[in-house]
Amino acid sequence: MTMSLRLLGGFELLAGEPANHIGLPNGRATTLLKLLSVRRNRAVPMDSVVEALWSGEPPDTAVQIVSSLVSRLRRRVGDDLQRLEDGYRLDTNRWTVDLDEAIQLVQTSERRLNAGEPALADAAARRAVSMLSLELLAGSHPTDWLARARTENDALLRRARRLAWRSADALGDHDRARAFAEAAIATDSLDEAAYRALMLAQYRSGEPALALRTYARLAEELEEQLGTSPDAATDQLHVTILRGAQPAPHSYTAATVFVPQTRTLVGRDDVLDRAEGLWHEVVAGTERSLLVRGTPGSGRTAVLAEVVRHARTTGGAVLSATCSASTRPLTLHPIAAALRSYCATTHPDVVRATLSGFENIACQLVPDLAESVRTDRLHDLGPELQQTRLVETIVQFVAQLATQQPVLIAIDDIDQADRLTLSTLAALRERLRESPVAILATSELGWRPPTFSPTSTVCLTPLNRSATTELAERAQLGRLGDIVHALTAGHPRFVVEALHAARRGSSLTDELPPSLVAVALDRIEHAGSEVVDALTVVAALGRRFTGAEAIGLLPDRGVAVLRHAITAGLLVAEGNHLAFESELLRAALCTATPVPLRTALGLDPAACVPVVAGAA
Repeated sequence: MTMSLRLLGGFELLAGEPANHIGLPNGRATTLLKLLSVRRNRAVPMDSVVEALWSGEPPDTAVQIVSSLVSRLRRRVGDDLQRLEDGYRLDTNRWTVDLDEAIQLVQTSERRLNAGEPALADAAARRAVSMLSLELLAGSHPTDWLARARTENDALLRRARRLAWRSADALGDHDRARAFAEAAIATDSLDEAAYRALMLAQYRSGEPALALRTYARLAEELEEQLGTSPDAATDQLHVTILRGAQPAPHSYTAATVFVPQTRTLVGRDDVLDRAEGLWHEVVAGTERSLLVRGTPGSGRTAVLAEVVRHARTTGGAVLSATCSASTRPLTLHPIAAALRSYCATTHPDVVRATLSGFENIACQLVPDLAESVRTDRLHDLGPELQQTRLVETIVQFVAQLATQQPVLIAIDDIDQADRLTLSTLAALRERLRESPVAILATSELGWRPPTFSPTSTVCLTPLNRSATTELAERAQLGRLGDIVHALTAGHPRFVVEALHAARRGSSLTDELPPSLVAVALDRIEHAGSEVVDALTVVAALGRRFTGAEAIGLLPDRGVAVLRHAITAGLLVAEGNHLAFESELLRAALCTATPVPLRTALGLDPAACVPVVAGAA
């Protein structure tokens, strides 16, 4: 179960997808969980636990009481709350923690800025500032350990603000640089770096006199509070402004080469490079959209998840949803699910601010929001709840969100979306061409969007031999790389299941493992029973055959069925011949055919054995 922890702006534990609030025990149990959460993934000695739970002299049974509290908490968080030799540890490495996300955003902003990518640095820094501006564990009883944690959080916020004004300055957005610098000064009236940033923004905006007054204000503050003067860097900027010269550019101490995070997907670098490049264009302020097509099991969902992760780590707001045949009759269900996903991963205060003006429609789409969004008494909108009003409201909401941070709308299996959802996405594309909004969707290989027209399209191809070999090596089965590729033709789902079967001791060259037959049939059945029956008949011809041979065995609607199989990626063209996409598909059809029917179809026992080049 996916666990999420909110430390900024309050304290909340959530679980599941979509996230649901988990009630916590009152009193010391929650205090203990807060302490372990602030010091997550680190050992917290028993002495520190006892000191945090009892302000005065602890009882003689303190250790036993703590043990009881831990038992109660484990009912909520499971074994991630670990007992150590002398204390406890909360392992959140598999959790989503908002403070960890903010830290990662700050680090991403630093790397991107030093790599000469100020737009990405700016998006990450702005998102980090927004998150870190929320007080750590707001509403909690003040304690020494919490005060220390808040001091660390304040330092991280200062770091994020400095990145934000530097990124804005590099983009020539002096108004935004000024706003971040002024916010920093409001927090700390002696922050010289913030005063320099403010002076620079004012000077570059054509207001040198205002920049000089800012310098005088700083000098007065330092003299009055510390009895000192501005430092050399501030004095140098002051002299530069007096002379009307060009200020020196910012210098950075971090490495100047950006090292991207390691990708977990094998063999999809080309698609991910394209998708991430599109996202970078969006961050720079232009709408883009990409449709990723592929056969079932080709890894469409994994590609989408990787791009979503990348967007989140570079400061994007993500609205994600998955469509299905069961939800297709539900009007705007993907849009409602996307809105719910955004609200589930965003602090309630931010959600309320972003939904300002759209509360009624939002609560109609996602009734759960009524618990956290202040709105007028909910009522049936009646005639107001028309398609045009819904689409218009959704467009306005995304436009407002995009003024705060770049937006990624990620829709998996869009070919199963209802028509109004497709019309809404088309309206977003048309109306928000100059906004930082990206739409990334996945679909079946042969789907053609009736209304939503993406900027670009990419089709997922099978993995090449080197990628298949890499997956085999990861499974410690490198010797089987060539055999697995020959059997599966690099289809990702087949490759993974073949390796799983091999690890269980199954042979891939004699008799197909039942699990591998099952995934192959699932792929074929996805195209419909008519295609299954037709390909079962054609399997008697072997993996490769002519169109005339196939049509000869399929007198009724043979051409239409074969065309459907080609569109679904089950058959491929090889010169003047047709062929099964992989030997696995052909052998699985033969294996799944009842023995009495094999003779009638001309399938001898050898037809069930895959013909794999390189097999011993």
